Amino acid sequence: MSPNLTRPTRYSKSVSQQRSESYIQLNQYRLMEEIGQGSYGIVKLAYNEQDKNLYALKVLDKIKLLKNFACFRQPPPRRNKENAAPSVLRNPLQLVQKEIAILKKLSHPNVVKLVEVLDDPNDNYLYMVFEFVEKGSILEIPTDKPLDEKTAWSYFRDTLCGLEYFFQQQFFTNDNEEIQNGYVLLCSSEILQKFESLKLNILLLS
Repeated sequence: MSPNLTRPTRYSKSVSQQRSESYIQLNQYRLMEEIGQGSYGIVKLAYNEQDKNLYALKVLDKIKLLKNFACFRQPPPRRNKENAAPSVLRNPLQLVQKEIAILKKLSHPNVVKLVEVLDDPNDNYLYMVFEFVEKGSILEIPTDKPLDEKTAWSYFRDTLCGLEYFFQQQFFTNDNEEIQNGYVLLCSSEILQKFESLKLNILLLS
């Protein structure tokens, strides 16, 4: 296990980028194949040349986030609506920073670790480095052969332990799921909001 998983999350505001014909490197992270994709970015497998471990590096496009914010803002409330509660419009980059603030506080065997954040103000992308799990979505477990009782009990127990921890931390959650071998981990997949819609992925870690 990487020693980074037991340390506080690092926050780097300087990103050195190197490009070659075969790979891109961000600081000590050599980017490899794409392992996931979302509305505002992708997830790359990344090799850390310092500790020789693999990580999942989430790449968020700041420009795309801000364009979406500009295009889909709600219109101002009509003046004739008395006592109408003002709508709170949140900049998506502020929501990302809120997600990071939440993830930095989390430390539990069944919660995936945010290892480092690379946020250079001169870079159009923000990078979030997570603990890497290998097996993919728990929803992709083959259904032609049911899990044996011991394995199913183990996965269910670990899921509940992670959820219990989130509730103890006063986070609420909507669940979505992913896999590895042995222990279930909960992992953020979209913008996280305290006391709002905390969306999770469930992963299994060998």
